[in-house]
Amino acid sequence: MGQVVRQAPVTTSSSGGLQTTEAALGVTNQRKSFSIQNQKAEVLYVKLGTGATASDYHYILGASGSAADGSGGSLSVDNYTQAVSLKPASGSASYTLVEFI
Repeated sequence: MGQVVRQAPVTTSSSGGLQTTEAALGVTNQRKSFSIQNQKAEVLYVKLGTGATASDYHYILGASGSAADGSGGSLSVDNYTQAVSLKPASGSASYTLVEFI
């Protein structure tokens, strides 16, 4: 007989729309993955941890062609449960984020 494998459903815990906070995600052991897309016409620095800066980051997401046009760089990370912080090149951040739990 075959073995039955059941998986818990994956849901989102984040609201849609443009986000502007630099502390994007807190620590949670429930996170399965997350995805971020830059919506600003400037690069966005992403750090897996707290305190992202233009000189302390893990990823740079490319700029959008124009504000919120959907062409900005994106990042998807699986199995990371710690904090995620962001830093725009200047001014306020503008990005979309989805967190799967």
